[in-house]
Amino acid sequence: VSTQSTGSTATLSPVNASPSQSYSQRKGTGDVVCTFNEGGLEVDNFTGSGRCPEVTLSPSTLSTSYQYMFQKLSAKTESLDEHLEIMTATMAQFHGGVEFESLCIPSQGVTRVVGRVCGEGVGRLTPSTVCLEGGLEMSHGKRTSLDLRNVSSYALFPGQIIAVEGTNPTGRNFVATKVLPSVPIKQKVRDEHPDVLVLLGPFVDTKHPLIEKGDTGDMTLEQLFQSQISHISKNVPDYTRVILVPSQRDAVCDTVYPQPAPTTTTTLPSNVTLVPDPCLVQIGNVSLALTSTDILFHLSSEEMSHPPGSDRMGRLAGHLLDQNNFYPLFPGSDDCNIDYPHFIKHCFFDHQPDVLVLPSDLRFFVKNVKDTVVVNPGKLAKGAGTFFRMRVKGGVGSVTENTYVNVVKI
Repeated sequence: VSTQSTGSTATLSPVNASPSQSYSQRKGTGDVVCTFNEGGLEVDNFTGSGRCPEVTLSPSTLSTSYQYMFQKLSAKTESLDEHLEIMTATMAQFHGGVEFESLCIPSQGVTRVVGRVCGEGVGRLTPSTVCLEGGLEMSHGKRTSLDLRNVSSYALFPGQIIAVEGTNPTGRNFVATKVLPSVPIKQKVRDEHPDVLVLLGPFVDTKHPLIEKGDTGDMTLEQLFQSQISHISKNVPDYTRVILVPSQRDAVCDTVYPQPAPTTTTTLPSNVTLVPDPCLVQIGNVSLALTSTDILFHLSSEEMSHPPGSDRMGRLAGHLLDQNNFYPLFPGSDDCNIDYPHFIKHCFFDHQPDVLVLPSDLRFFVKNVKDTVVVNPGKLAKGAGTFFRMRVKGGVGSVTENTYVNVVKI
Protein backbone atom coordinates (compact mmCIF):
# COMPACT_ATOMS: atom_id res chain seq x y z
CA VAL A 1 0.00 0.00 0.00
CA SER A 2 1.40 3.37 -0.94
CA THR A 3 0.16 6.92 -0.50
CA GLN A 4 1.68 10.10 -1.86
CA SER A 5 2.18 13.61 -0.59
CA THR A 6 3.99 16.74 -1.57
CA GLY A 7 3.98 18.16 1.91
CA SER A 8 1.50 20.31 3.80
CA THR A 9 1.49 24.07 4.11
CA ALA A 10 0.50 23.86 7.77
CA THR A 11 3.28 21.47 8.74
CA LEU A 12 5.89 23.37 6.73
CA SER A 13 5.32 26.60 8.62
CA PRO A 14 7.96 27.32 11.29
CA VAL A 15 5.20 28.84 13.42
CA ASN A 16 1.78 27.49 14.34
CA ALA A 17 -0.81 28.42 11.74
CA SER A 18 -4.44 27.66 11.05
CA PRO A 19 -5.36 25.70 7.91
CA SER A 20 -6.04 27.86 4.87
CA GLN A 21 -9.62 28.82 4.19
CA SER A 22 -9.70 26.81 0.97
CA TYR A 23 -8.53 23.72 2.86
CA SER A 24 -10.87 24.09 5.84
CA GLN A 25 -13.86 24.60 3.53
CA ARG A 26 -13.00 21.78 1.13
CA LYS A 27 -15.76 19.42 0.07
CA GLY A 28 -15.83 15.74 -0.79
CA THR A 29 -13.23 14.64 1.79
CA GLY A 30 -12.45 10.96 1.25
CA ASP A 31 -14.22 10.78 -2.11
CA VAL A 32 -12.60 8.39 -4.58
CA VAL A 33 -12.05 10.38 -7.79
CA CYS A 34 -10.17 7.80 -9.86
CA THR A 35 -9.80 3.99 -9.76
CA PHE A 36 -7.58 1.40 -11.43
CA ASN A 37 -8.74 -2.22 -11.20
CA GLU A 38 -7.99 -4.18 -14.37
CA GLY A 39 -8.05 -7.51 -12.56
CA GLY A 40 -11.50 -6.98 -11.05
CA LEU A 41 -10.16 -7.28 -7.50
CA GLU A 42 -12.50 -7.00 -4.54
CA VAL A 43 -10.82 -4.61 -2.08
CA ASP A 44 -12.76 -3.42 0.96
CA ASN A 45 -9.88 -1.73 2.82
CA PHE A 46 -6.24 -0.66 2.48
CA THR A 47 -4.99 -1.86 5.88
CA GLY A 48 -1.44 -3.19 5.74
CA SER A 49 -0.03 -6.45 7.04
CA GLY A 50 1.40 -4.93 10.25
CA ARG A 51 4.97 -5.79 9.21
CA CYS A 52 7.41 -3.06 8.08
CA PRO A 53 8.69 -4.19 4.66
CA GLU A 54 12.28 -3.90 3.54
CA VAL A 55 13.09 -1.50 0.70
CA THR A 56 15.88 -2.23 -1.76
CA LEU A 57 17.21 0.49 -4.07
CA SER A 58 18.08 -0.39 -7.65
CA PRO A 59 21.87 -0.51 -8.29
CA SER A 60 21.48 2.36 -10.77
CA THR A 61 19.86 4.67 -8.19
CA LEU A 62 22.00 7.60 -7.00
CA SER A 63 23.49 6.66 -3.60
CA THR A 64 25.77 9.59 -2.70
CA SER A 65 25.89 13.37 -3.03
CA TYR A 66 28.17 14.91 -5.64
CA GLN A 67 29.63 18.21 -6.75
CA TYR A 68 27.49 20.00 -9.30
CA MET A 69 27.63 23.28 -11.22
CA PHE A 70 31.02 22.06 -12.47
CA GLN A 71 29.62 20.30 -15.53
CA LYS A 72 31.96 20.63 -18.49
CA LEU A 73 30.43 21.06 -21.93
CA SER A 74 32.55 18.16 -23.18
CA ALA A 75 31.25 15.86 -20.42
CA LYS A 76 27.66 16.84 -21.20
CA THR A 77 28.23 16.15 -24.90
CA GLU A 78 29.80 12.76 -24.20
CA SER A 79 26.90 11.76 -21.92
CA LEU A 80 24.26 12.72 -24.47
CA ASP A 81 26.14 10.94 -27.26
CA GLU A 82 26.59 7.82 -25.12
CA HIS A 83 22.84 7.75 -24.54
CA LEU A 84 22.23 8.06 -28.29
CA GLU A 85 24.68 5.23 -29.06
CA ILE A 86 23.05 2.92 -26.51
CA MET A 87 19.58 3.61 -27.90
CA THR A 88 20.83 3.14 -31.49
CA ALA A 89 22.25 -0.30 -30.68
CA THR A 90 19.08 -1.28 -28.81
CA MET A 91 16.83 -0.18 -31.68
CA ALA A 92 18.97 -2.00 -34.25
CA GLN A 93 18.66 -5.23 -32.28
CA PHE A 94 14.92 -4.72 -31.68
CA HIS A 95 14.29 -4.24 -35.41
CA GLY A 96 16.06 -7.45 -36.42
CA GLY A 97 19.61 -6.20 -36.86
CA VAL A 98 18.73 -3.34 -39.19
CA GLU A 99 21.64 -1.09 -40.15
CA PHE A 100 21.21 2.65 -39.63
CA GLU A 101 22.89 5.16 -41.91
CA SER A 102 24.39 8.59 -41.38
CA LEU A 103 21.70 11.24 -41.55
CA CYS A 104 23.98 13.74 -43.30
CA ILE A 105 24.85 11.59 -46.34
CA PRO A 106 22.54 12.00 -49.40
CA SER A 107 20.57 8.91 -50.37
CA GLN A 108 18.04 8.50 -53.19
CA GLY A 109 16.81 5.15 -51.95
CA VAL A 110 14.95 4.25 -48.76
CA THR A 111 17.20 4.48 -45.73
CA ARG A 112 16.89 4.36 -41.94
CA VAL A 113 18.49 6.78 -39.50
CA VAL A 114 18.52 7.37 -35.74
CA GLY A 115 18.80 10.73 -34.05
CA ARG A 116 17.68 13.04 -31.28
CA VAL A 117 14.67 15.24 -31.96
CA CYS A 118 15.36 18.97 -31.71
CA GLY A 119 13.93 22.23 -32.99
CA GLU A 120 15.29 24.84 -35.34
CA GLY A 121 15.44 28.19 -33.60
CA VAL A 122 13.64 29.18 -30.42
CA GLY A 123 10.11 28.18 -29.51
CA ARG A 124 7.91 25.14 -29.33
CA LEU A 125 8.43 22.25 -31.74
CA THR A 126 6.33 22.45 -34.92
CA PRO A 127 6.22 20.34 -38.12
CA SER A 128 8.12 23.09 -39.93
CA THR A 129 10.92 23.44 -37.34
CA VAL A 130 11.55 19.83 -36.29
CA CYS A 131 15.07 18.49 -36.90
CA LEU A 132 17.02 15.32 -36.21
CA GLU A 133 20.50 15.43 -34.66
CA GLY A 134 22.82 12.50 -35.29
CA GLY A 135 25.52 10.93 -33.16
CA LEU A 136 29.16 11.96 -33.24
CA GLU A 137 30.52 8.72 -34.66
CA MET A 138 27.95 8.03 -37.37
CA SER A 139 26.78 11.54 -38.31
CA HIS A 140 29.46 13.82 -36.82
CA GLY A 141 26.79 15.39 -34.62
CA LYS A 142 25.15 17.11 -37.61
CA ARG A 143 21.48 17.98 -37.95
CA THR A 144 19.00 17.62 -40.76
CA SER A 145 15.48 18.94 -41.05
CA LEU A 146 12.76 16.30 -40.75
CA ASP A 147 9.86 16.34 -43.23
CA LEU A 148 6.87 14.58 -41.64
CA ARG A 149 4.21 15.24 -44.28
CA ASN A 150 4.10 11.58 -45.32
CA VAL A 151 3.92 10.19 -41.77
CA SER A 152 0.37 9.34 -40.70
CA SER A 153 0.92 9.62 -36.94
CA TYR A 154 3.67 10.68 -34.55
CA ALA A 155 4.29 12.15 -31.09
CA LEU A 156 7.59 13.99 -30.79
CA PHE A 157 9.33 16.18 -28.23
CA PRO A 158 12.84 17.71 -27.93
CA GLY A 159 15.37 15.17 -26.66
CA GLN A 160 13.42 12.13 -27.84
CA ILE A 161 15.54 9.53 -29.64
CA ILE A 162 13.78 8.01 -32.64
CA ALA A 163 14.46 5.89 -35.70
CA VAL A 164 12.88 6.99 -38.98
CA GLU A 165 12.61 5.50 -42.44
CA GLY A 166 12.53 7.51 -45.64
CA THR A 167 14.71 9.25 -48.20
CA ASN A 168 17.46 11.81 -47.78
CA PRO A 169 18.05 13.24 -51.26
CA THR A 170 20.24 16.20 -50.26
CA GLY A 171 21.58 15.15 -46.86
CA ARG A 172 19.95 18.25 -45.38
CA ASN A 173 16.25 17.31 -45.41
CA PHE A 174 15.16 13.81 -44.44
CA VAL A 175 11.74 12.99 -45.96
CA ALA A 176 10.25 10.50 -43.51
CA THR A 177 7.66 7.89 -44.44
CA LYS A 178 7.63 6.03 -41.14
CA VAL A 179 8.68 6.57 -37.53
CA LEU A 180 9.85 3.16 -36.31
CA PRO A 181 8.45 1.99 -32.94
CA SER A 182 10.51 2.78 -29.91
CA VAL A 183 11.75 0.02 -27.63
CA PRO A 184 9.84 -0.19 -24.34
CA ILE A 185 12.11 -1.86 -21.75
CA LYS A 186 10.48 -5.03 -20.29
CA GLN A 187 12.93 -7.00 -18.48
CA LYS A 188 -5.19 8.11 5.29
CA VAL A 189 -2.37 6.70 7.35
CA ARG A 190 -3.42 6.53 11.00
CA ASP A 191 -6.66 4.78 10.12
CA GLU A 192 -5.45 2.43 7.43
CA HIS A 193 -1.93 1.52 8.71
CA PRO A 194 -0.37 0.93 5.27
CA ASP A 195 2.72 -1.19 4.78
CA VAL A 196 4.41 1.63 2.84
CA LEU A 197 3.91 5.40 2.87
CA VAL A 198 5.57 7.33 0.03
CA LEU A 199 5.93 11.08 0.58
CA LEU A 200 7.28 13.25 -2.24
CA GLY A 201 8.63 16.70 -1.39
CA PRO A 202 9.03 19.55 -1.02
CA PHE A 203 9.21 19.16 2.75
CA VAL A 204 10.71 22.61 3.41
CA ASP A 205 9.34 24.49 0.43
CA THR A 206 11.44 27.34 -0.98
CA LYS A 207 8.19 28.88 -2.28
CA HIS A 208 6.52 28.93 1.11
CA PRO A 209 5.84 32.60 1.97
CA LEU A 210 7.69 32.46 5.30
CA ILE A 211 10.67 30.65 3.79
CA GLU A 212 10.85 33.23 0.99
CA LYS A 213 10.94 36.02 3.60
CA GLY A 214 13.53 34.18 5.71
CA ASP A 215 11.10 34.14 8.62
CA THR A 216 11.88 30.76 10.20
CA GLY A 217 11.65 31.93 13.79
CA ASP A 218 14.49 30.51 15.88
CA MET A 219 14.80 27.36 13.74
CA THR A 220 17.27 26.60 10.98
CA LEU A 221 16.14 24.99 7.72
CA GLU A 222 17.76 21.74 8.85
CA GLN A 223 15.77 21.85 12.09
CA LEU A 224 12.58 22.47 10.12
CA PHE A 225 13.27 19.37 8.06
CA GLN A 226 14.01 17.33 11.19
CA SER A 227 10.74 18.51 12.69
CA GLN A 228 8.97 17.30 9.56
CA ILE A 229 10.45 13.82 10.00
CA SER A 230 9.55 13.87 13.68
CA HIS A 231 5.98 14.92 12.89
CA ILE A 232 5.63 12.14 10.32
CA SER A 233 7.10 9.43 12.55
CA LYS A 234 4.80 10.35 15.45
CA ASN A 235 1.75 9.87 13.24
CA VAL A 236 2.84 6.67 11.53
CA PRO A 237 3.11 3.25 13.20
CA ASP A 238 6.60 1.79 13.34
CA TYR A 239 5.55 -1.12 11.11
CA THR A 240 4.83 1.26 8.21
CA ARG A 241 7.82 1.85 5.93
CA VAL A 242 8.11 5.60 5.15
CA ILE A 243 9.93 6.64 1.95
CA LEU A 244 10.81 10.33 1.55
CA VAL A 245 11.65 11.61 -1.95
CA PRO A 246 13.11 15.15 -2.17
CA SER A 247 12.09 17.91 -4.59
CA GLN A 248 13.88 20.62 -6.56
CA ARG A 249 11.98 23.06 -4.31
CA ASP A 250 13.35 21.63 -1.04
CA ALA A 251 15.35 24.25 0.82
CA VAL A 252 17.49 21.61 2.57
CA CYS A 253 18.47 19.66 -0.56
CA ASP A 254 20.78 20.18 -3.52
CA THR A 255 18.86 21.72 -6.42
CA VAL A 256 20.26 19.41 -9.09
CA TYR A 257 18.90 16.48 -11.09
CA PRO A 258 19.48 13.68 -10.27
CA GLN A 259 19.03 14.93 -6.71
CA PRO A 260 20.83 13.21 -3.82
CA ALA A 261 18.76 11.95 -0.92
CA PRO A 262 18.21 14.45 1.92
CA THR A 263 20.68 14.32 4.79
CA THR A 264 20.10 14.91 8.47
CA THR A 265 22.38 15.06 11.51
CA THR A 266 19.89 13.22 13.70
CA THR A 267 19.28 9.49 13.84
CA LEU A 268 16.39 8.49 11.62
CA PRO A 269 13.59 6.27 12.90
CA SER A 270 14.23 2.70 11.75
CA ASN A 271 11.19 2.71 9.47
CA VAL A 272 12.12 5.94 7.60
CA THR A 273 14.11 5.73 4.36
CA LEU A 274 15.50 8.80 2.56
CA VAL A 275 15.93 8.26 -1.19
CA PRO A 276 17.11 10.41 -4.13
CA ASP A 277 15.02 11.86 -6.95
CA PRO A 278 14.52 9.86 -9.10
CA CYS A 279 14.78 6.33 -7.74
CA LEU A 280 13.80 2.73 -8.39
CA VAL A 281 12.90 0.74 -5.28
CA GLN A 282 11.96 -2.88 -4.80
CA ILE A 283 9.31 -3.69 -2.18
CA GLY A 284 8.68 -7.42 -2.08
CA ASN A 285 7.96 -8.46 -5.66
CA VAL A 286 6.88 -4.96 -6.74
CA SER A 287 9.23 -2.54 -8.51
CA LEU A 288 8.33 1.10 -7.83
CA ALA A 289 9.72 4.04 -9.85
CA LEU A 290 9.46 7.38 -8.03
CA THR A 291 10.17 10.98 -8.97
CA SER A 292 8.93 14.31 -7.63
CA THR A 293 9.92 16.17 -10.82
CA ASP A 294 6.93 17.16 -12.95
CA ILE A 295 8.12 15.60 -16.21
CA LEU A 296 4.52 15.20 -17.44
CA PHE A 297 3.94 18.97 -17.32
CA HIS A 298 7.33 19.68 -18.89
CA LEU A 299 6.67 17.22 -21.73
CA SER A 300 3.14 18.53 -22.29
CA SER A 301 4.57 21.99 -22.95
CA GLU A 302 6.93 20.71 -25.67
CA GLU A 303 5.39 17.64 -27.31
CA MET A 304 4.14 17.74 -30.90
CA SER A 305 1.75 14.97 -31.96
CA HIS A 306 -0.40 13.94 -34.93
CA PRO A 307 -3.25 13.15 -35.25
CA PRO A 308 -4.94 14.88 -32.28
CA GLY A 309 -7.43 13.23 -29.97
CA SER A 310 -5.44 10.26 -28.67
CA ASP A 311 -4.85 9.41 -24.99
CA ARG A 312 -2.56 12.34 -24.19
CA MET A 313 -1.70 11.46 -20.58
CA GLY A 314 -0.96 7.85 -21.43
CA ARG A 315 1.12 8.96 -24.40
CA LEU A 316 3.18 11.39 -22.29
CA ALA A 317 3.85 8.72 -19.64
CA GLY A 318 4.68 6.22 -22.38
CA HIS A 319 7.53 8.42 -23.60
CA LEU A 320 9.42 7.69 -20.35
CA LEU A 321 9.09 3.94 -20.87
CA ASP A 322 9.93 4.16 -24.59
CA GLN A 323 12.99 6.33 -23.95
CA ASN A 324 13.95 4.23 -20.91
CA ASN A 325 14.53 7.12 -18.49
CA PHE A 326 12.82 9.40 -15.99
CA TYR A 327 13.43 12.67 -17.89
CA PRO A 328 13.71 12.22 -21.69
CA LEU A 329 13.18 15.91 -22.52
CA PHE A 330 16.23 17.80 -23.86
CA PRO A 331 16.86 20.61 -23.29
CA GLY A 332 15.10 20.28 -19.96
CA SER A 333 12.82 22.78 -18.27
CA ASP A 334 14.38 25.81 -16.59
CA ASP A 335 12.98 24.36 -13.34
CA CYS A 336 15.21 21.29 -13.67
CA ASN A 337 18.98 21.71 -13.33
CA ILE A 338 20.29 18.54 -14.99
CA ASP A 339 23.82 17.23 -14.48
CA TYR A 340 24.19 15.01 -17.56
CA PRO A 341 27.21 12.88 -16.55
CA HIS A 342 25.25 11.81 -13.44
CA PHE A 343 21.96 11.74 -15.34
CA ILE A 344 23.15 8.97 -17.65
CA LYS A 345 24.32 6.92 -14.65
CA HIS A 346 21.31 7.28 -12.38
CA CYS A 347 18.17 8.31 -14.31
CA PHE A 348 17.63 5.28 -16.53
CA PHE A 349 15.48 2.22 -15.91
CA ASP A 350 17.55 -0.95 -15.55
CA HIS A 351 14.23 -2.83 -15.77
CA GLN A 352 10.65 -1.89 -16.55
CA PRO A 353 8.96 -0.80 -13.30
CA ASP A 354 5.69 -2.34 -12.19
CA VAL A 355 4.46 1.02 -10.89
CA LEU A 356 5.56 4.49 -12.05
CA VAL A 357 4.59 7.44 -9.83
CA LEU A 358 4.56 10.81 -11.62
CA PRO A 359 3.02 13.58 -9.46
CA SER A 360 2.04 16.52 -11.63
CA ASP A 361 0.10 19.76 -11.82
CA LEU A 362 -1.81 18.08 -14.64
CA ARG A 363 -5.03 16.28 -13.73
CA PHE A 364 -4.68 13.08 -11.69
CA PHE A 365 -4.99 9.70 -13.44
CA VAL A 366 -4.20 6.00 -13.14
CA LYS A 367 -3.47 4.03 -16.32
CA ASN A 368 -1.94 0.84 -17.60
CA VAL A 369 0.79 2.11 -19.92
CA LYS A 370 2.78 -0.60 -21.69
CA ASP A 371 2.14 -3.05 -18.78
CA THR A 372 3.20 -0.53 -16.12
CA VAL A 373 0.71 1.01 -13.70
CA VAL A 374 1.29 4.76 -14.06
CA VAL A 375 -0.12 7.02 -11.33
CA ASN A 376 -0.37 10.78 -11.27
CA PRO A 377 -1.84 11.29 -7.79
CA GLY A 378 -2.04 15.05 -8.20
CA LYS A 379 -0.74 17.29 -5.44
CA LEU A 380 -1.77 16.95 -1.81
CA ALA A 381 -0.71 20.37 -0.55
CA LYS A 382 -3.00 22.62 -2.58
CA GLY A 383 -6.22 23.20 -0.72
CA ALA A 384 -8.43 20.17 -1.40
CA GLY A 385 -5.61 18.04 -2.80
CA THR A 386 -5.47 14.35 -3.69
CA PHE A 387 -3.38 11.29 -2.86
CA PHE A 388 -3.43 7.65 -3.92
CA ARG A 389 -3.93 4.34 -2.16
CA MET A 390 -2.71 1.10 -3.69
CA ARG A 391 -3.11 -2.56 -2.84
CA VAL A 392 -1.12 -5.27 -4.60
CA LYS A 393 -2.34 -8.81 -4.10
CA GLY A 394 -0.17 -11.86 -4.61
CA GLY A 395 -1.15 -14.69 -6.88
CA VAL A 396 -1.09 -15.71 -10.50
CA GLY A 397 -0.86 -12.98 -13.13
CA SER A 398 0.99 -9.73 -13.67
CA VAL A 399 1.28 -6.90 -11.18
CA THR A 400 -1.16 -4.84 -13.27
CA GLU A 401 -3.75 -7.59 -12.94
CA ASN A 402 -3.24 -7.78 -9.18
CA THR A 403 -3.16 -4.05 -8.42
CA TYR A 404 -6.01 -1.90 -7.14
CA VAL A 405 -5.51 1.88 -6.98
CA ASN A 406 -7.73 4.72 -5.76
CA VAL A 407 -7.00 8.44 -6.11
CA VAL A 408 -8.73 10.09 -3.16
CA LYS A 409 -9.52 13.65 -2.08
CA ILE A 410 -7.82 14.61 1.18
